[in-house]
Amino acid sequence: MKTTIYLSILLIFLISAGCKKEDSGSFLSESTPLNAMIYLTKKIDTSGTLINNISVCILGTKGGPLEIRDGWIKVNNIKMNFVKVKAENGTIYNTYNADGLIDQIEANKQYNFEIKLSDGTIYNSSITTQETELNELNVPASHSRNEDMNISWKETHPTERRDVYFNAYVCDIFIYGWMDEANETERNSGEYFIPKENFKDRRLDKVTIKISSYKSGTLDPRLSGDFCSTFEIEKVCEIQ
Repeated sequence: MKTTIYLSILLIFLISAGCKKEDSGSFLSESTPLNAMIYLTKKIDTSGTLINNISVCILGTKGGPLEIRDGWIKVNNIKMNFVKVKAENGTIYNTYNADGLIDQIEANKQYNFEIKLSDGTIYNSSITTQETELNELNVPASHSRNEDMNISWKETHPTERRDVYFNAYVCDIFIYGWMDEANETERNSGEYFIPKENFKDRRLDKVTIKISSYKSGTLDPRLSGDFCSTFEIEKVCEIQ
């Protein structure tokens, strides 16, 4: 199996760094270089719950999020909410979101984002989401640590990237994980094999398997930052 770098922790770190309370309570000035972090996420978690999230962070020069005074951020002409969420560790996460405004992110649909500053300057960015949904991931409910594991998914689209995430746990405590990009053959067949070497740690009693598809959006050329749509499904498997 290809050796890959486990990216989930890095992604969480980057989002946290961009959304922590560094500039909390401050407002964007028109002289501030604009960095926009725009994310659309559609996920089916291990409990089967469907989660939809559209969020935008506007970052200042120090990396903290800024609120737009007398301006707005809109998605498909719907004004997004500016919210402050306090995490368990006390960190304040500031962002614009579409909670309660857009019920579900749809496949193969265009989403247009408009950022308007108090001086009337407008930045337009857009993305058309993935052509196919991710609705089915086949992972065994239990698996022998002495055998290779085969997983599969129903929806295949050879031009779209598919990433496979593997996380191993002991008594619900994370011990290690990795990410691998499915190759063209695997994407076409909708199948992926996990060698038994991944289960050799005799302590582990559970793994979670997640597949994700990513698609980048087109940011306004005057903006910098990140803009992507993510569809993903996660399943849990007991290891015997």
